[in-house]
Amino acid sequence: MNMEWSFIICTDGINNLQFHETIIETIVNQNIPKFEIIFVCENLNFKPLAHPNIITIYTPFIKDKHITFKKNVGIRCAKYENLCILHDYLVLDIDWYQSMLKFEKDWNVCSFRIINLDNTRFSDWVIFNHPIHGHTLVDYNTPTTEYHYVPGLAYCVKKYFAVKYPLNEELVWGEAEDIEWSDRIKIEWNYHLNINALIYSLKQK
Repeated sequence: MNMEWSFIICTDGINNLQFHETIIETIVNQNIPKFEIIFVCENLNFKPLAHPNIITIYTPFIKDKHITFKKNVGIRCAKYENLCILHDYLVLDIDWYQSMLKFEKDWNVCSFRIINLDNTRFSDWVIFNHPIHGHTLVDYNTPTTEYHYVPGLAYCVKKYFAVKYPLNEELVWGEAEDIEWSDRIKIEWNYHLNINALIYSLKQK
């Protein structure tokens, strides 16, 4: 059974442009039967590579670093039910789509392994405000807990769920908008980690 995907990439249209061709290439090379790549940007001078599956949405500049607004716009405009939200310096492993097809968990929010440029773990399966461990990465085999949160740099979510629980547009990037969102959705999330799905960062973070 195939899955249809919308990939939502927020960009300022100025930084990380050198990574965009590679990002697009790794998505196209998944050979997903039905997919779209949605760039959301406030910069009218931004022109992504031409491709029939690429859509560019230009948003008004509301606030500096207004990632929550841009993600919500991309989510509402997405054509497909399976959404993958990516920062514009992250690329998919060659087997990412196949690993999602084989993933047997029933999810409405899903994370995956994120590998930094130096081959260490990036912010993937992570907890916050734990009474003993605080804010830290946890073992991939750790079941989902009330202390987990969805890292905003890369995650999957079903469109119906993301529309029901939009990101808080009062917050911008760097104001723990992903933690705030995670706290709100825990009442209804079915959050899982697909350990076999990998994402790579093209720059050291």
